[in-house]
Amino acid sequence: MMKLLKLILSILIASILAPSVLSALSMQKMVDLALNNTYKLEAQRYNVQKARSDIKNAYASFLPSINFGYLYSYNAPQDSLAYQQNNLQLTSSFNIFNGLKDYYGLMIAKSNYKQELNTLESTKNDLVLMTKIAYLKALENREALKISKDSIDLLNVQLKTAKEFYKQGIADKSDVLSIQVNIANAQMQNLKTKSDLDANLNTLRVLTGTLIDPAVLEDITVPTFSIDRDELMKNIYKNNISLQQFNTSEEIIRQNINLSRSGYYPKINISTSNFIALSDSRDNNILQAAANQNQVRLSLTWNFLDATKSFYSSQALTASLLSLNSAKVDLKEDILLQATSLINALNIAKAQINLATVALAQAKENYRIVSNKYKQQVARYVELLDSELLLTNAKSRLSVAKYELAISIARIYHLENTQF
Repeated sequence: MMKLLKLILSILIASILAPSVLSALSMQKMVDLALNNTYKLEAQRYNVQKARSDIKNAYASFLPSINFGYLYSYNAPQDSLAYQQNNLQLTSSFNIFNGLKDYYGLMIAKSNYKQELNTLESTKNDLVLMTKIAYLKALENREALKISKDSIDLLNVQLKTAKEFYKQGIADKSDVLSIQVNIANAQMQNLKTKSDLDANLNTLRVLTGTLIDPAVLEDITVPTFSIDRDELMKNIYKNNISLQQFNTSEEIIRQNINLSRSGYYPKINISTSNFIALSDSRDNNILQAAANQNQVRLSLTWNFLDATKSFYSSQALTASLLSLNSAKVDLKEDILLQATSLINALNIAKAQINLATVALAQAKENYRIVSNKYKQQVARYVELLDSELLLTNAKSRLSVAKYELAISIARIYHLENTQF
């Protein structure tokens, strides 16, 4: 009984401590896991929260300033006795005009918030692409292992037949050795494919925080995807997150230029003061309710040196804006090159799938015919090995084309920023 309890307890502890292994994982499920796991998104969400608080802080610049205080003074005039005073003060001030500095400060805060949202979107977009590529590469590796296993199984069947023929004296030993060498080559390739699969599964584990069993990854169907190039480029230029970041950076620089020009204008403030005398030693320290002293001031100040500073500051920002516009033109050219390359890769992959599908059917029929001939000693082992190689290559090319097509589509969605 105690052994049973210990066994149950150990299983429970292992299930709690061990990372979870999920079943029936689709690509979208993996993407959802990655988006909920990464600390990069969490860090960027805090940056968005900070930018939102900066907007509220910018709104606070429009509020008046109100101060309440206490003043004690010891006065020693030359022509009379020294005396002490106790006063309460209530002062307020409000800026009427400062060259729209507060307004542009608020606009900059809003643009910074928009930029942080763009950065969050960009981080999510990159994360989704990394997850999809790792998932599709893992599926491709898994399929390659299956194809390799089928090839080894066929070669083992051929090896058994070749050994029988060799024992009967109707085949050379070289037939057996050639097949054994092909099996060894297939096994070495198998090890490389397993290593690639482990690497992609490890990438998925890091991205999702979950141990992945390749057997539970759901395969994809051959995607159907048609492209209108002009419509695609229109959507990319509209939605691409890098271009949106450039546009927002341009907004921020323009607003900073307007902010720097606020130094050309005067500042106009209105302020009020109210003083309440609590005591005065000139009246034998008797607390008296002295008459309130109220003041209202309207002040206009103009710092001429600020105009010089504002001029050179706006010149520097204008140069930054021109530099940003040049970089934006380069980015558009890069995006056009990427989109063109991806469209070409997509079309090639679609054509390869059509050709490889036909070739696979032909390779299967060819192998069946040559295999039967070899058993009847009508065909030599070289023809059999060639037919097996053709069959394996046809399977591999179809698999590679299928997943390359899916990866090209994922990259187009990433460029268009329409992955979620």
